[in-house]
Amino acid sequence: MKLNDRQIKLITHDGKGRKNFPDGNGLYLRVTSKQKTWSYQYRFANRILRFTIGRYPEISLKEARCIALELRTQRYKGINPQTKKIEQRRLQQKNFAYYYDLYYENYAKINLKSHRGLHNTFNYYLIPKLGRLKLDHIEKSVVLNIIDNLIKSDRGVTANRVLQVLKTFLKWCMQRGYMDISHIQSIEKPFKEQSRERVLSLLEIKKLYESCCILPSSMRDFTRILILSGQRLNEIAKLKWEQLKESHLEFPREISKNNKKIITPLTSEMRNIFESMSKSGEYIFSTTLGIKPLNCFSKIKKRLIYQSHVENWTFHDFRRSMATFLGDNGIEYKKILSVLNHSDNSVTAIYNRSLDFKNKLQTLTFWNNSIKMGINENNKIHKRLVK
Repeated sequence: MKLNDRQIKLITHDGKGRKNFPDGNGLYLRVTSKQKTWSYQYRFANRILRFTIGRYPEISLKEARCIALELRTQRYKGINPQTKKIEQRRLQQKNFAYYYDLYYENYAKINLKSHRGLHNTFNYYLIPKLGRLKLDHIEKSVVLNIIDNLIKSDRGVTANRVLQVLKTFLKWCMQRGYMDISHIQSIEKPFKEQSRERVLSLLEIKKLYESCCILPSSMRDFTRILILSGQRLNEIAKLKWEQLKESHLEFPREISKNNKKIITPLTSEMRNIFESMSKSGEYIFSTTLGIKPLNCFSKIKKRLIYQSHVENWTFHDFRRSMATFLGDNGIEYKKILSVLNHSDNSVTAIYNRSLDFKNKLQTLTFWNNSIKMGINENNKIHKRLVK
């Protein structure tokens, strides 16, 4: 039953909690001991959300119904009323969150390949703490508190990255004239980083490769392709079916770290893995039927450590370990650079792409066979590569 003005005036509160009185079409009158408030309740992206319209009687029943109808129209158009409300609030306040949105849309999204990671860093570490502050109110003590808490929780590298992206953002704001001075530019790098030197032995690699059998199929195939191909974690994790060709994997320059198109040959072992997979969705390695790429790396690592008893490693160590193994077994330096897709800007490299593909395939085949059969059984391929 719809409300009317006489009913609303007669509604009283008994002092227990908050009561909702529906008017229909998602409009509710919420009554507490202190006030009566209009709100619009709706479903968006499988979530029940509530939009506060305003207080009664400042906003009359008739006005509330008109606003609710407008909000309902937005929802039917695929617009979340809450999002629009937040954007309007940010526009009025022009705080840290508002200027970050400008920075992300007008600079980071256009110029940085890692803009998604940057966005996650801001939303997780900075927006919750600094989002409502004016740019001029971002004091050194506030930022140091964020950094110090990260270091105390053994996330020193993260502290360095957070400080770095924040400094870059505020410098951009100064260049645009949104603020006159940044109080944090004098803060030095808080954590001394050490480059990793962990090199996994071939036996450890074999143990990890074999331990993949305990993983669900998508995680198993992902980890094995990562080991066999020697490519970067995100390049394999975000691999799409359209990048899988008959003889190779193709990484467009837009997603490669060195800003160049990358061709990685498929060995017979890699091809067997891909052929055993069922095609579904956009992404090859996924736990959401190909809708989103795989991202449960810590879960995979934890299971592999438990099964293989090989500890103190990262996924990037696979690349370093492959390069070290190849070098120790007589593979020349240029071939190792080639299979890792490190930049070679020489004239020879530009005009010798056919030989480069052949060298890559031979090197990866040697690496794959060494993992599968062991180095002793792989001597024939080894001798052929060294020549």
